[in-house]
Amino acid sequence: MWLRQPAIIRGMTTATRSRIRARIASRSLATIAVALLAGVAVRLALLPAPGYDVEAYQTWARGVYEFGLTSAYRLDLDPWYNYPPGYLYALWITARLFVVLASQPDWSGPLLAALLKLPPILADVLTAGAIYLFLRGRVSRRCSLIASLAYLLNPAVIWNTAYWGGIDALHTLFLLLAVMAAATNRSQFSWPLVCGSVLIKPLGAPAALVVGAIALLRFDARRLLIGTLASLTVLLAAGLPFMWDGKLGEMLTALSNNVGNYPALSANAHNVWWLIAGGDVWRNDGTLALGPLSYRALGLVLFGLASLGVLSCLRRSSDVGTIFAAASVLQLNLFVWPTEVHENWSYAAFALLCVAAALRPSLRPFYLFLTLTFLTNLALQDLHLEPFWDSLNQAGQIDALRWANSLTYVVLAAVLVGAIWGGRRKGGARRGFALAMRRGTDCPRKRRNG
Repeated sequence: MWLRQPAIIRGMTTATRSRIRARIASRSLATIAVALLAGVAVRLALLPAPGYDVEAYQTWARGVYEFGLTSAYRLDLDPWYNYPPGYLYALWITARLFVVLASQPDWSGPLLAALLKLPPILADVLTAGAIYLFLRGRVSRRCSLIASLAYLLNPAVIWNTAYWGGIDALHTLFLLLAVMAAATNRSQFSWPLVCGSVLIKPLGAPAALVVGAIALLRFDARRLLIGTLASLTVLLAAGLPFMWDGKLGEMLTALSNNVGNYPALSANAHNVWWLIAGGDVWRNDGTLALGPLSYRALGLVLFGLASLGVLSCLRRSSDVGTIFAAASVLQLNLFVWPTEVHENWSYAAFALLCVAAALRPSLRPFYLFLTLTFLTNLALQDLHLEPFWDSLNQAGQIDALRWANSLTYVVLAAVLVGAIWGGRRKGGARRGFALAMRRGTDCPRKRRNG
């Protein structure tokens, strides 16, 4: 290889070649720093945006400040708080900070809205950092940096967090760290991290099944015991104030009311039910659909079957790439198959699929398609853009786009599940994902010559 190099390169001294490498490395770092700052700057620029659920968060922050943390689950509040208690602590801190900064607190003003967006924005940045640190020892540094930036600069992620003000980034960070811990045989950390994710929002429960499956497949009694005790400690710490004030029953009642809270086939999610209903998704999902099964029960059955199919593959192959691919597919299944699903419920799949795609280049098109479908779903259901879409929907073009986006989502989930199953086959003419899933990491670290 040395003989093939041009004479001008062969004639360079070692010091000269080192200076060239250092110059290239410094330019790469400068490019990365610019991209990183751009991702943060775009998010900060969107702080004044009106958001989507931010008004509800403002009401909750005021309630936590005026009535106390343990009074958050009063059902007479409008809207009533329907999340687990984990996010309440972020609301309590944000409300306290807001009162300190505002001379005359306006609980529906832009200052509080901006402050409420800051925790999920910080979680986005930390998630990108976690992706880089986890991948750095498994793929090339360039590949790990690209993966990190692919998450941080993802327009769908930015839209949900910085523009809409969604808090999904908070539970996604804990969920990602939990799967990372499980993939590296640290179940003593994965279990409490999963609990932290579910205590913020229960939408990370599907990927938590992967954490549980890996803990059983790589059974270690000592680590499992430590993880169980740590998880119980986290749950106790989160619920202790409510038990102390006798509000635990009130909290459990409020959380149980989430079932049927949106009794519809789809709460604006472009999934299988949007296809079946032809867009008429606000029909009651409690009505019978197939024999004794209601639409709600049928959706749960479909989700369960798809999840079992993914989890069963972990028995044959539980390498790091497969674990993250399975976790991302389970999060996507939560969006596609059940009823009452909202448009941003597949958010947690981004971070998990980003790691899987770095380890399995054959998954990168799936990451791109997920970005496009998720972003299209958010944009077409955005209340502030609704008049614009209505003006373009004279001949049903936008309705057709929603239908096509729903079909893309369903096909994406089905192909991913099929791809993981296909990965269990040995050799043969099948290429792509199936081969990549069996031969380990196909984005290797760069070797040094010499």
